[in-house]
Amino acid sequence: MIERSAKAMGSIDGYRHGWTSLKLRCPSLRVWEGQQDQVRELCEIYSEVTMLHDLMSKAGDEEAVAKYAELRLSLEEDVHHYLVFYNDMEGDVPLATIGAWVSINE
Repeated sequence: MIERSAKAMGSIDGYRHGWTSLKLRCPSLRVWEGQQDQVRELCEIYSEVTMLHDLMSKAGDEEAVAKYAELRLSLEEDVHHYLVFYNDMEGDVPLATIGAWVSINE
């Protein structure tokens, strides 16, 4: 089963899958649409972590699920922080930033 999942993962655009997954789990990140290229690598990693989390969940490995869930939360925070940082450097922070900071983990 893991081999099948690995093959399926190879055909997925990790960047697009990661960004879409982030927007689903953290709707506050949607205000950054169009600027996600600044966190391309984090989106790709998030995609892998999300798929491995789901795979371990199906396999019943609770310890691995907990570790991947923790890693996923950390990545969600990192993506948000980087988006705020990059846009703050450009002087282009949307007004929704304050709300996004508050709701990132809701």
